[in-house]
Amino acid sequence: MYLFKSLPEFKFKFEGEKKWDRLFSSLNETNKMRDNIFYNNTDSLIIMKTNLNMSGSKFEGHKRYMDIYYILEGESEIEINLKKNLELYKQYEDITDTEYYTGKGEKINLKKGCILVAEINEAIKFLKDENTQKIVVKLTVE
Repeated sequence: MYLFKSLPEFKFKFEGEKKWDRLFSSLNETNKMRDNIFYNNTDSLIIMKTNLNMSGSKFEGHKRYMDIYYILEGESEIEINLKKNLELYKQYEDITDTEYYTGKGEKINLKKGCILVAEINEAIKFLKDENTQKIVVKLTVE
């Protein structure tokens, strides 16, 4: 997991790598995006601007895509843990690139401007996510 307090801090860590530069380019276009629609920027990146409540009771993990959350307005509380420390609840589905887990994790409060990167060996669950405007990105690990 990577946690950044601002976009410049996030860019400082990853700028200059091709897939991350594609992400930064897409972030520059979010003002043109309609809410709650996923946009596909090649097969390596899917991005959505949303204020939908993503709270759930299960941890969600992926094998092909990292999850990236950029909080624009409001705040969210998430719980995150390594998959190996959680109990598998629902087997991996290749079509949706999702698997679900139960258990406990580290709670993190994401405030306006924060960016969280959840890697493929981790699973995440939103605990509190009401009235939060955010960018959701699925970025390939390949």
